[in-house]
Amino acid sequence: MLVSTHTIALGTQILHKDGLIARSVVEVLTGKRPRIAHMRGRTHFVSASRALAVGSLLRDDGLPRSKWQPYLDIADSARRTIRLALEALADEDRSEQAEAIVAASLLDAIEEAIGTPLAREEISLLGSSHDDDLAPHRLSRELANTASILVTTHAYTAASLARKALFDAAEEPFGLLVVDEADQWASAAASVSLVSASMAELRRSVDAILSANRHARSTKDNDQIAALSSQTLSSIEALAALAPTVPGKITLLRADDAAIKLLGTICSQANQIIGLADRRRSHTAAASDVLRERADDLKRIGMATDGNESDFWVPHWSTSRVHGLPSIAIKGKMPGRIMKRLWAGAPDSAPLARTVILTSATLSTPGFRDAVRWKSIELATGADPLTGMMLTDLACTIQPSEFGRMRVRFADPRAPVPRADYEDGTAREALGYAVAVIKAAMADSALRAGRTLVLVPSYADAGRLAPLLTGVVVHREGQALKAMLEIYRTTEGCCLVTPGAWHGTDLPGLVQNLVITRIPYPPRDLDGKDSMARNLSETLAKLSQGIGRAIRCETDDATIWFADPRMPVPETVISQTGLLRSPYANAILLSAIPKRFRDTFDTMDGAAAIGVSHEPDVHAELRPFKVKRQGAPLMKARAGGRNPRSYAAP
Repeated sequence: MLVSTHTIALGTQILHKDGLIARSVVEVLTGKRPRIAHMRGRTHFVSASRALAVGSLLRDDGLPRSKWQPYLDIADSARRTIRLALEALADEDRSEQAEAIVAASLLDAIEEAIGTPLAREEISLLGSSHDDDLAPHRLSRELANTASILVTTHAYTAASLARKALFDAAEEPFGLLVVDEADQWASAAASVSLVSASMAELRRSVDAILSANRHARSTKDNDQIAALSSQTLSSIEALAALAPTVPGKITLLRADDAAIKLLGTICSQANQIIGLADRRRSHTAAASDVLRERADDLKRIGMATDGNESDFWVPHWSTSRVHGLPSIAIKGKMPGRIMKRLWAGAPDSAPLARTVILTSATLSTPGFRDAVRWKSIELATGADPLTGMMLTDLACTIQPSEFGRMRVRFADPRAPVPRADYEDGTAREALGYAVAVIKAAMADSALRAGRTLVLVPSYADAGRLAPLLTGVVVHREGQALKAMLEIYRTTEGCCLVTPGAWHGTDLPGLVQNLVITRIPYPPRDLDGKDSMARNLSETLAKLSQGIGRAIRCETDDATIWFADPRMPVPETVISQTGLLRSPYANAILLSAIPKRFRDTFDTMDGAAAIGVSHEPDVHAELRPFKVKRQGAPLMKARAGGRNPRSYAAP
């Protein structure tokens, strides 16, 4: 049996809670005790050579011993673990001792043991890491291949399917595959299918080699590395000069584009640098492996664009939505449909899993009509109900009549819509409104001696809020979510701002107020086919998951606050306040709130209300015009805030 879920945290929960129950049931029914394994990707394991390099560089930079000694200690410990893993592989050891060797190689276990946050990206295993470094990960794969119940992530399952394999399932198919949180499958598969190389990352990876090279023993290789690095940086600048400069721009590429030709040049130069740097891995391993990874990505982008695989990939330039930083990338077309490889392999081959169960509490939310629900599943996975291969007996809604208590505080319909472009005046005003909503939620938490969880769509959003709020914990890029959640759990009255806790986070009794600053619409897609339905499905899924963080046990009592007027205000609140509906609101978003709580809006006092009032500046220039949309009243719109897809001035 394979259980595929969306996050490592959920996998761990299944392993240590649900998995134990499943094992007991199987043992009672069959008399056999199944073995459960948790399969993780390479980046969750430590690299001995990269840890040694980081520690050596920090020491040679003259930093205090407390900064570099932990990395050297980790490298020594990892080398011992590698030796034990190689012995276990040679002996075909699948015992609990082998499991302990794998556990000791995991970065989160190492970080927890030493009690100090690590530069994980600097010391994690990469696909380009040395063979010996990879031994613990290879051992974990062997344990996974022989487990009765295997738990892993959607991303790892999708990556395995991309190789047309599923943990040796070609030889012995899985009896059962459970895709937990099936609504998240498409986004996880997309992250695997996307191969991207930003110009900034390419420059940094070359600069890192130069920095490491300066600390290594002086030889003629130093001069060669410096000269080659200079040439490579010039090639990267030439490549960046071909990129679009407008923020949020996506430009498709053809095989004969000059940018594709430059990729080969940069790959060749990078490989020459790596060949020289690998002679001094005691200092350059961390930087060398990253540069090799970047070069491999460029090679894949070039091959997919230039070869037969181009029918399955979309090569493109893209720029970041705020600063316009360019990246060159390929993205799979409809990546979620790679799931079809489970049952639609070669004509003479058996399916990789005999039975597949797709489960999603989000897609079971009332408000999704069956047609919409199944369209969402079809878009996400390629599983077509019309083929007759699917049984939908399990597609029923399970709604507990009583499970926690939720109040909802909606954004004032007059509030500005938050945009990605924060140089725009309207967006700055929206940021101010979000701050006001967060402060109101924190004040309510203080009265109730509780905590506040603020969900933002990105680290950039968190960074923009940070200087405007006091007394909050802000989750920055590169910080482990586990560490942030531990601070939240152990700090009375804590307010945590994070983009990482939309799903898979379990905080029973610890979320008195939950703030959603912006509706989590996904970035624009390159493929316009079915994109509107797919984007709305993804948005509903993530929004439902985020709201679900507030109610985790029967006694939870939480208030949800929205700072985005695109979340529609219920009719009962509109009639009570006399406010007009927001022209930007999408009625279907309301279905992200569980039905049992929506049903109380008309019957329970205080169940739904406007959270924070927003009075537009009467001195601001207004451009009034009449708007009539089906089902909406005549409205006035603020200048610069119109949505041209919804209405336009006469």
